[in-house]
Amino acid sequence: MAAEAAAVSPEEARYRFIPFRRADLFDMLVAEDALSTQDREVFLGAARAVQAHFREDFNDLKQSLKNAYAPLDPDADTRFLHSREEAGLST
Repeated sequence: MAAEAAAVSPEEARYRFIPFRRADLFDMLVAEDALSTQDREVFLGAARAVQAHFREDFNDLKQSLKNAYAPLDPDADTRFLHSREEAGLST
């Protein structure tokens, strides 16, 4: 079943990749004359909000991973509030 989900036709694969950097894509969209000045500002505000959401979501995930790894890090230079035994880890 996993192989079926992973199988993608070349036609479908073609639509999964945008060959432009995000900043360039925004610049191209804003440069088009299809939007009024007010609509352009609304678009840029919405784009910034979407970027901020994904940045915050990624940062939360990154911090969770760092916190999960911290007690296991043999090269940690930081101090822990709880000992490894209290955290359920053996030394």
